[in-house]
Amino acid sequence: MVRLMMMLVLLGGGGNDLLDFISPEAYWKTKGVEITVENLLTELKPAGIVDTSALIKQLGANEYKAREEASRRLAAMGPAVLPELRKAVKSSDAEISARAETIIHGFSGKTSERVVRRLMAIRTLGEQKYRRAIPALRKLLDSKAIFEAEYARAAIAAIEGKPFKRPGASAKAMQSDLWLLPVNCGTVGQVRMLPGKPIDIKQMLKTLGPMLPEGKAEEAMEQVNKMIISVAERVGNIRLDGVTFGLADNMPGRDTNGRHTGYVVLVARGFYDPAAVREVLIEKWAKPEKIGRTEFLWIENDAGLVLASQQRLIFMIGPSGDQLPVKQVLAALKSGKGKLAGNKAMAGLIKSADTTGPVWAVARVSESYRKAEMLAPFKTVTLVGKRKAGQMDFTLQARGADAEKVAAAVEQFNKLMAEGREEMARWVKRMPAIKSVAEFIGSIKAVANGTNATVTARLKGDMKTLLGMPLMMFSRSASVEVREAVVEEAVEEAPAPR
Repeated sequence: MVRLMMMLVLLGGGGNDLLDFISPEAYWKTKGVEITVENLLTELKPAGIVDTSALIKQLGANEYKAREEASRRLAAMGPAVLPELRKAVKSSDAEISARAETIIHGFSGKTSERVVRRLMAIRTLGEQKYRRAIPALRKLLDSKAIFEAEYARAAIAAIEGKPFKRPGASAKAMQSDLWLLPVNCGTVGQVRMLPGKPIDIKQMLKTLGPMLPEGKAEEAMEQVNKMIISVAERVGNIRLDGVTFGLADNMPGRDTNGRHTGYVVLVARGFYDPAAVREVLIEKWAKPEKIGRTEFLWIENDAGLVLASQQRLIFMIGPSGDQLPVKQVLAALKSGKGKLAGNKAMAGLIKSADTTGPVWAVARVSESYRKAEMLAPFKTVTLVGKRKAGQMDFTLQARGADAEKVAAAVEQFNKLMAEGREEMARWVKRMPAIKSVAEFIGSIKAVANGTNATVTARLKGDMKTLLGMPLMMFSRSASVEVREAVVEEAVEEAPAPR
């Protein structure tokens, strides 16, 4: 089911918030809430204002149906009613006490449910264009709760028929992330997302149709909505505006003791709730370690992350924990700048590249990198991607020293791309949704010009489609993966044999 969720998210495009991939209709259906302006405005009332005393009393009603209805309605209100339910657990009425305890237990693992409910209520009011909601939404414009004021502005704009564009990561913020990278990076780059928006569920269903067994598209979307809602209620909304990455110059390689070397550092820029994410990570995978005044969360013994702020998360992975540049990155966080600027060769290469666009990367081809046959003839590589009229144009420049070796590398690359085009043509017949990926691969052209090589490519539409390509490569056929995921979910939910 995880594979299916990832596929849907990547093929959906448009969204860069976790909540963008939740259907309001499906969300409120799971909460037992009818979409009306009155019900949604009730969701925006501060916690504690909703009177639960009558419902709690109803938990002990003589009629079973009345008790069940009270339980359902209290559960639908979310963790906001926990204080009243905790009092009810101490009730002398055994039925009230037992039911209150059951509802509380049902809230376990949903620490961010109230936050998500409010954001979904704000968004739904906007999408339904309820003009009566504008006064209540205006009261939220000064909210300090993460995402709330912005969601209110978006909802008001939607109701009034005005354009709204989400704020994205600034160039200054992305630059500050870049210079946190360690000094011995051999490859660095950045990807900046377009400001996102909620996805078009109907369009996604249309896209999914040919990929799934007949009549399974809506069922798949329902399953994915449930899974994303479950995740959101644990960690809250998460936004990704951009990623800065750095790869060590000694990967893949081995040290004098024969151990693998290298690392990858990713600096994610966006918005999220560090406390909620930390709670889930520690519960599921992570082991915290205090390094100076900063907490580092180890995942197994070869990866870890730093929840640096609401806007920044740093993840690193390598062949072993001692290969990770943890202390170097933490020192950079403390001072505001790392040592990459002191690597004159890399700093100069970065300066020579156009870093203002949505995608760019540079690499100095080290001895370790030269182990890759097609990289061996080159000294430096620069990649730049630019948006133009709904598409992305990519240009890669590789500079070498031996014209004959450069020509051989380009010939080998073009042969590999030809094989890739043939394979993608077969995939498209089974999976029409990846047509844009196939067109991207078909657009890739490489030419040698003396000691230099140039590769160009064009991607139509959203870059998230391209990001979905590695996922597709994990199986012989992505359509088979999706079909297996649907079957897998059905088996998981089937009752056990008696």
